[in-house]
Amino acid sequence: MTTCNFSFTVTEDPGTLYQRAKKEAQKHNATLNGDVNSGAFQVNSFAVTLKGTYFLKGNMLEITLTSKPFFIQCKTIEQVILGYLG
Repeated sequence: MTTCNFSFTVTEDPGTLYQRAKKEAQKHNATLNGDVNSGAFQVNSFAVTLKGTYFLKGNMLEITLTSKPFFIQCKTIEQVILGYLG
């Protein structure tokens, strides 16, 4: 399996972003374990499972996908994440 690493600059309050991520996770039957600074997530959608970790340091959000289907490109996932970050 291929891993993907992303770095994003966070412009909104980290606590607000985390609460929004928790709501999105609930809406999409995903799990989000951790806190505002770091944690792990898993998204199950149709026959696709994505797993990863996140780490927030200052205003930089680091996301590592540790498991994804080979047929979904990292760039595609990055664009979806950017859409959520606004």
